[in-house]
Amino acid sequence: MKKFILYFFASLGVLFLSLVLILGLSIKSLFSPSLLKVPNESQLYIHLSKQITDFPTRATFGFGSHSKPNVWNIARALKAAAHDSRIESAVIHMDFPLLTFSQAYSLGRSIEYFRSSGKKIKCYASSFGNLGGGLPSYFLATYCDEISLQRLGEVAINRVSEREVLGGEFIFIRELLDKLKITPDFMVKGRYKKAPEPLIYKTFSIENREMLSSLIKDLETQVLTKIIYNRPSKLKGGIDILANGPYLDAQALNLGIIDGISNKVESNEKFVLLEEYVYGLEKSEKKAKQTIAIVKLEGAIVDDGMAYGIREKVITPLYVKEIFETLHRLGNVRGVILSINSPGGSALASEKIWSVIKHFQTEYKVVVYMQRAAASGGYYIAAPANYIVANPFTLTGSIGVFTGKFVLKEMLKDLGVNSESLDRSNVSINSIFSRFTPKQKIYLQKNLEHTYNRFIEVVSDGRTKSKEEILSLAEGRVWTGNQAVGNGLVDQVGDLSDAVECLAKLLELESNSYQVKLIEPKGDFSAIIKEMVEQFDVSLSILSSSLHYIYNMIYGPGTQYKENF
Repeated sequence: MKKFILYFFASLGVLFLSLVLILGLSIKSLFSPSLLKVPNESQLYIHLSKQITDFPTRATFGFGSHSKPNVWNIARALKAAAHDSRIESAVIHMDFPLLTFSQAYSLGRSIEYFRSSGKKIKCYASSFGNLGGGLPSYFLATYCDEISLQRLGEVAINRVSEREVLGGEFIFIRELLDKLKITPDFMVKGRYKKAPEPLIYKTFSIENREMLSSLIKDLETQVLTKIIYNRPSKLKGGIDILANGPYLDAQALNLGIIDGISNKVESNEKFVLLEEYVYGLEKSEKKAKQTIAIVKLEGAIVDDGMAYGIREKVITPLYVKEIFETLHRLGNVRGVILSINSPGGSALASEKIWSVIKHFQTEYKVVVYMQRAAASGGYYIAAPANYIVANPFTLTGSIGVFTGKFVLKEMLKDLGVNSESLDRSNVSINSIFSRFTPKQKIYLQKNLEHTYNRFIEVVSDGRTKSKEEILSLAEGRVWTGNQAVGNGLVDQVGDLSDAVECLAKLLELESNSYQVKLIEPKGDFSAIIKEMVEQFDVSLSILSSSLHYIYNMIYGPGTQYKENF
């Protein structure tokens, strides 16, 4: 009887999941855009707002995969439109987009390609930032033929700051930790390894002040040089354009920073939305016999056992292995581009991923493209590649390691919490109630040295340089992609299309003999089903334990509960 009940509810569960799948596919087909007929003399309309991602993001059950503009789709659309006789021009409408310099550069390269066909592209912006923060979006706008600004909008550009370099404010909390009686106990290998610095110090160390100043100077020089190059006969502010910002609409017009002020987007009546155009491209693409696969690796690097329950993007060894196995099953993949955007993470997980990449390099040529960041563990997994292309605004390197913990003993003591231990070994090394002992520090220092030396070895092998050469570039120092080309940590600067060209050359492929395909992770619906099954399994385990406990309470301890779930 009990088995019948279980089978009954299991069947209901399967039926429910089937209905959800059918309903999901039906809704998706209802709301999917129809294949667009593009009339002659059309204008491609690109609306940029909010956070711009590098690749398409899929919502639950796969809905909305084409709804948000992203660097990948915009680049594809502009390059296709450059050769599409039906597309006459393009317009970019900026409505407070959140862009990075690396994204602006990549999109700018695509705009250059579009303009090289003789077609014009205009930019209209509601405002370039608000009192600041508008430099990346204005940087992108300068690649266009004309820039218009809405009345009362700002060109809120100024000097490059730590915020643009680090992606946020560099906040030191050591004094706060002291007031809360929390002791940070960290050890670092690498003079420039900055990760734990806000926890250890109250301000920048000399080394990190030097490093950040170098990064800021390089990024600012790149941006300013390109802006002046893009608007040579229009710009009147010259090299002082960043120092004297932000600018009001009229000021920006007088200085040639913009070309006009208007309260509406000047668009062609025959405009074609980016999303619809990209959808049409996907439906009309012809499949080639040979494929160059692009794999996106985004987020912190964590081990498989630590990734469960983390909702943010992460890179795990199992994920990388599954991706390569997927490529193997496809059969027609000749080479792989790993598009990396990662600040680093676990040394152990990085070593595992390095091993996976090395293993599959016997089957594929691997080219790495570095997006916004490929630092620390992100550089570790890039090192074995056959060739490395970095966005000039990439932050990379950071060849160094650290470890540590927070000691909460004093804070918890004030709250009436105490801990006693008879431990006389290193088992307490992770305890939040005690600092590292001298013996533990010796062990941790050896561990850091061992990991650091392995990191140097991996980079030395991957870049075919001596360990002494790599040591001179290490110590946890971060470099821009532009700087990394000069010191040999990467092979060239460019965008994703440059990485594709490099891989095609390595594979000796003719330009029209292959297709470029973005290999997505497992479909979101599959992931949801998998998670539901896992949660169901956990729930059954908890239910079984609870029923066992209740059974023993009623019938007495030691009674066997015969049914297994």
